[in-house]
Amino acid sequence: ARQMHCSFVAGGTLFVIGGGTDVTEAFDPETDSWTEKQRMPQPLTGMSCTLVNDTQLFVIGGMFSNGTLNTQVLLYDTATDLWSAAPVPAMSDSDRPRMGHSAVFLPSRQQLLVMGGRDADGLAARSADTQPVPSLADVRILQLPVAGTSAEWIPGCALPAGTAFAPAGLVDSFSATDGVAVADQSATAAAAA
Repeated sequence: ARQMHCSFVAGGTLFVIGGGTDVTEAFDPETDSWTEKQRMPQPLTGMSCTLVNDTQLFVIGGMFSNGTLNTQVLLYDTATDLWSAAPVPAMSDSDRPRMGHSAVFLPSRQQLLVMGGRDADGLAARSADTQPVPSLADVRILQLPVAGTSAEWIPGCALPAGTAFAPAGLVDSFSATDGVAVADQSATAAAAA
């Protein structure tokens, strides 16, 4: 069974990728059937999948089966059913490769915002006898190439203290003052107790 996989809809078809496997599958609601697509280059768990321009899926981060974090950005083209390395730089240590994060596409800026998750330090600190490890509290911006410019990673803003960022879908603009919805983890934990 899959866990920490990605799913997305492109052209009316539901795609499911990764989650401890390299399998890419597509569900066609018209025929009520699943089709296996080209496999991912390597199995990943906990990566983000962000659809750009209706057919290009950017896969960022995630963890390999050996426990190391993926630094490369993968590109899956739903129209051609091909996986490749995205034409963007890999995440360096300062970009904080991660898993269990979220990412959204800003069409007006041709940027992907990558938020939260856990880095190698957070993963190494996990064990059955320790307290939960806090998530990363930052945003990294992947500027896609536009009009002859090169793609690059840009540090973004810090997320508010004690919050978890849970975006989904497409947004047109973003800034630290846009009132992006966040959930206060301490208030949520207190309410659940």
